[in-house]
Amino acid sequence: MPPLDRRARGWLVAIVGVGAILRIVWALRAEPPGSLRDPLLYLVLSDHIAAGDGYSYGPGPEQGATAYYPPGYPVLLGAAVWAVRLLPGDVTAFGVAVGLNVVLSVATIGLVFVLAWRLAGPTVGLVAAGIWALWPNLIFHSGIVLTETLFLFLFVLLLIVALGDPEAARAPGARRLVAIGVLFALCVLVRPVTLVAAPVFLVLWWGPAVRTVLWRAAVALAATVVVMLPWAIRSTVVMDAPVALSLNLGDNLCLGHNPGASGGFGDLAAYCYTGEGLRRPEYETRRQSENISRALRYIRDEPATTLRRTVSKARITLERDDDGLAVAEDFGAHLIVSDGTRSALRFAANAFYAVVAVAAVLGAVVLVRRSDPARRGLFLVVVGLAQLVSPLATFGDPRFKMPMYPTMAVAAAVALVAAGERLRRRPSAGARDDRGVPAGAATG
Repeated sequence: MPPLDRRARGWLVAIVGVGAILRIVWALRAEPPGSLRDPLLYLVLSDHIAAGDGYSYGPGPEQGATAYYPPGYPVLLGAAVWAVRLLPGDVTAFGVAVGLNVVLSVATIGLVFVLAWRLAGPTVGLVAAGIWALWPNLIFHSGIVLTETLFLFLFVLLLIVALGDPEAARAPGARRLVAIGVLFALCVLVRPVTLVAAPVFLVLWWGPAVRTVLWRAAVALAATVVVMLPWAIRSTVVMDAPVALSLNLGDNLCLGHNPGASGGFGDLAAYCYTGEGLRRPEYETRRQSENISRALRYIRDEPATTLRRTVSKARITLERDDDGLAVAEDFGAHLIVSDGTRSALRFAANAFYAVVAVAAVLGAVVLVRRSDPARRGLFLVVVGLAQLVSPLATFGDPRFKMPMYPTMAVAAAVALVAAGERLRRRPSAGARDDRGVPAGAATG
């Protein structure tokens, strides 16, 4: 890539600086979670990892080793907590989590710039980075203990490696394929639903020689398996049952497929198995198998209802974009802003998202239709849409669309830059050439 000119570098520094300030200001308002939900459980896991108890809720008989959550985020957070506690001073796991989130979130602004720059030029890169820096829900998530901030950092890095060079995107060498496989595995270890993106790589790599396509897929797959295999072996041995990634799939499926399901998140209904009275590891392994069976049975017995709920799941996932604010306030249990400020933040988050979404749809059309032998634009659009598979298969939730954000930011930037260029080329009203003829008028 040609070097950035001085003006572009200045804009990039300003964009990253503004994004950093917004995230730091929000992080200073953040409060530790109190409700027994994902954020608090991630903190508990990271504390025990840092203390040397392994991936567990503690050494006691009522706690024990776990494989319920994917390991990527808790393990990284636990390692960060352990490292920070080697330094002088007192720090909480929550403080480390928020600090780590801010660093990763700010770094991702730069990564989004690189991704968009390599796909569509420096102007699109700056606009995409600006969108990412100002995106309210990303700012909210920088102050909460959830997987999305780490996942997006890794996912955008994966997209850069896969798409950053037109020739290498279509015909990657062995080293690039290994890098793609490693990054893909890390994404899966943070969010297993990343697996839905695996077939989309055929959009890039498909060609006249099927043998070559199979070789590329095999190299990337081998690298992915090498990274993920140690966790699978550990979990299978510790949990005394086959475990590839995590044991929360059963709950997620049953939440979306039971007689009382609404399409969104809710408590496990009476239809689902809660494992009451059992201890780990059986508490998790049996709960997983039972709830998968019950969810599949319900899908088989109620196919029409299942299809109707798919519409509700899509609506719940896509219609709003202020979920990070709700998590930051511990789902209403611990308010950190006034009612007026909360309403303003919700409106800003949803309005920003609506504008970006509309622009992204237009930009996606441009990316798909433009001449691109490497099919990088098509890949970016398809891999973004593929992220909807998970909420449609389980249950809808606004944060489940966040893996679509990279596609949306780049596509929206493409549309906005194209619109700006068209406006600049349009002759101004009443403009005349040096002969006094209105600009753009036919002559002859």
